[in-house]
Amino acid sequence: MLFTRCPDCQTNFHITAKVLLLADGKVRCGCCDKVFLAYDGLGEQQSDTETQSESAQATERTVTGSPKADSASFVILADTELSSQDNSPAPEISLALAATAFNKNMTAEEIDAALSDDLELDSPPASLEQGSQESDRLGTKSYRWLAGSIVLVILLTLQTTHAFRAELATRPMIGPLVRAGYSALGFEITPEWDLGQYEILDWVATTEPSTTGEATLTITARIRNNGPAAQPYPSIHLELTDRWEQTVGSRVFAPAKYLPPDHGADRLMAAGTTVPARLDVVDRNEDAYGFELDVCVEVAAGIVACKADAVFD
Repeated sequence: MLFTRCPDCQTNFHITAKVLLLADGKVRCGCCDKVFLAYDGLGEQQSDTETQSESAQATERTVTGSPKADSASFVILADTELSSQDNSPAPEISLALAATAFNKNMTAEEIDAALSDDLELDSPPASLEQGSQESDRLGTKSYRWLAGSIVLVILLTLQTTHAFRAELATRPMIGPLVRAGYSALGFEITPEWDLGQYEILDWVATTEPSTTGEATLTITARIRNNGPAAQPYPSIHLELTDRWEQTVGSRVFAPAKYLPPDHGADRLMAAGTTVPARLDVVDRNEDAYGFELDVCVEVAAGIVACKADAVFD
């Protein structure tokens, strides 16, 4: 059991934790009308020896004319009394509770029972509840807007990638990722390689006898990539013409057919590099008088497009 003591007349009062929370712990002594903080004289329940000593002191005060301890009580201060004693703010207390006095001989159960009739915890103001609900609604809307924005950005990125997929597939950094992504979805895309960046240099044709007795036409040249980025090795289209420049035969040589063995035909041709090319034609047309060379790249499975706008299977 807790008790507090009046610092002026030294009278003890039983008190509970609920009472301490009221009016910031300020009470008025029922013996001497002294206003004091119940926290300052707070203590535990006294032993029998101390209780007897307290009774003797109370008897002595009664003999000398001071108020009897048995009739001592304290009052929890109301707002009007607090404002006259102290300028500091204090919680509001009902008038019935402010007038409640407790005898020091009252038990804790009796004090709690008296308080339970008047003491009610204030519920949060309606404005605070409405503000909390409004804050929750705003937070939910914010999350929805954020999620929607992320989805829109992803969709826009996918749409842009699909619209420029052929061009993006030629980029050294993201090209492999784009091609791999479409391949995983079951679609094959062909990059839009720039045929205008290829150049054929220093071509020469010679005739050599073959083991079958027929003359073999051998054409040597150099292929250069003038572009700013790496591109695949092109295929070479050979067109044979007669003396009237009419086509009498043609053939498309894949990179593996004209590159030296130490050049990987499946690798990309770095920007600004030049590679040698050798084309061997065994069964040439007897009417062939001249030839033309063109560079081509694959635009679909088994189909190549050439710089001169020709398309071959």
